[in-house]
Amino acid sequence: MIATVENGRARVQPLTQTPATEQWPEFSADGRWLAYGSDVSGRFEVHVRPYPGPGPAEQVSLEGGRSPAWHPTGRELFYVSELDPAGSRRMMAVEFAPGSPPRIGTPRRLFEFENRDLAFACGLVRCFDVAPDGQRFYTVQTPTPPAPPVVTHISLIQNWFDELRAKVPTRR
Repeated sequence: MIATVENGRARVQPLTQTPATEQWPEFSADGRWLAYGSDVSGRFEVHVRPYPGPGPAEQVSLEGGRSPAWHPTGRELFYVSELDPAGSRRMMAVEFAPGSPPRIGTPRRLFEFENRDLAFACGLVRCFDVAPDGQRFYTVQTPTPPAPPVVTHISLIQNWFDELRAKVPTRR
């Protein structure tokens, strides 16, 4: 959805209207391009289109993708790959040159990470950010909870209702 405020009144309208599920909208720094994820192909892929238009959407990812983020210069787009069978994801980068149509490079892997270790798989929102220099990423590390303590003994209290009644008499 996109909200427009004029004369103190807000108007809300859909950013896109398609039968597909579209998530993770990210505007380029100059506001002329919109990157987002869409399952129009049957799996989530990253797309980019001119904003507010006109112009068609162009697919950026090739083997599934989610959570796009722009390099601060607008000349590169980052996204997270789909989960592989081993439970890993990859941070991908694609060169981008605006135009009609835009020039979109071949996605390349920057690094791989365990899905359970980082908060990259946050669902509807992007859970990483790009540093102002475009050379680092920020995210929240998901700590592994400590193992529960080993049970070494069990206390069994028999007739505890009787003991409770004796210690806390009921009022009549």
